[in-house]
Amino acid sequence: TLVTCEEAVVAVETGEGPAQGMTVTYLNPVLRPWFTDREPNVAVATGVDAERFHALFAERVIDRF
Repeated sequence: TLVTCEEAVVAVETGEGPAQGMTVTYLNPVLRPWFTDREPNVAVATGVDAERFHALFAERVIDRF
């Protein structure tokens, strides 16, 4: 519950050109079929409960020093 995730297709651009090696993410489930015929292959974090994250980080990392 700390992070909100959405299913997406993530691919690596393997063609020639300036985008070679970059990752391309298709999040929108309505537009995804227009760009790729693949099923979602990852869960992409799209949101975080920042207050809880900071509290957990402080508790587990900062407070140990």
